Amino acid sequence: MSDRLPYDITPHDSSALVLSHHPPRLEHLDCFKIDSTELGAVRSLLECFTLPHETFLTLYTDSAYDALSECLPVTHRLQSIPFIDQVELNVCRPEHQYPHVVEGFAPEEKDGLSRTRLAVHSSDTSILHRDFDLLRLFKGFAPIFLPGVVVDLVVTLSQPVRRGQSEAWAWLLRYFPRITNLSVEAASNIEFFTVLAEDVMSELSSLSVTLVGADDWVIEREVTVSVLEIRAFRGLHLRSFVYREQVKRGLGELPPSLPTSYVERLQAVCPGGKVLEPYCVD
Repeated sequence: MSDRLPYDITPHDSSALVLSHHPPRLEHLDCFKIDSTELGAVRSLLECFTLPHETFLTLYTDSAYDALSECLPVTHRLQSIPFIDQVELNVCRPEHQYPHVVEGFAPEEKDGLSRTRLAVHSSDTSILHRDFDLLRLFKGFAPIFLPGVVVDLVVTLSQPVRRGQSEAWAWLLRYFPRITNLSVEAASNIEFFTVLAEDVMSELSSLSVTLVGADDWVIEREVTVSVLEIRAFRGLHLRSFVYREQVKRGLGELPPSLPTSYVERLQAVCPGGKVLEPYCVD
């Protein structure tokens, strides 16, 4: 009986892996980590075998911020993808070696608890402290996952984004039409809420919003409350709503508490909503 693996590494190109048969399955692999700047080689490697859908795959790459999916296989899609129903995107974290990361979570069969199945980290620093294209960011990560499966989405933008990019939010909110739980953290949520006022995310029932160091707290607050009222008028009520305001320590003063009039308006459209007192973060 031959012990030859069912794939070959071509000697003329060390970055290319050529399948000779069906990719082998690694049935009992719990975790698999790859750290490489050769995105093509990583993708080729992952296409050479089949990981169980329970395997936690972690990739450390230098992928551009708008191409976080480049290192993932195309020919043999990861078995975990159809099970991933929760996605978290966190970008522009200057204090991290890998400032951008996208993670996918799936429920465990035995207990139903969500556990990480995929994490793609990027060391790209080209956009830190600079303007960047939000639509390119969203289009670079979202196609990793199946739009009809993802119901829980977290988006954290750890640096301000230039105005005039509502098209990006429109694309993202329409790409994942079945979202029921959504969390957004950004320096401004005006364009996000502007899009949310349109015919998007009809199944959304839980929304968490964190505003960090806004330029105009008054406008942000009015837009937030007004859009939730618009959606409620259309019959799109939230079961849960959490609103936070933060200021990075040393970078500005805390805004005053949300006026009673806003709190009352929020309670009218979402009785279970929570408004936290503004606070400082490091």
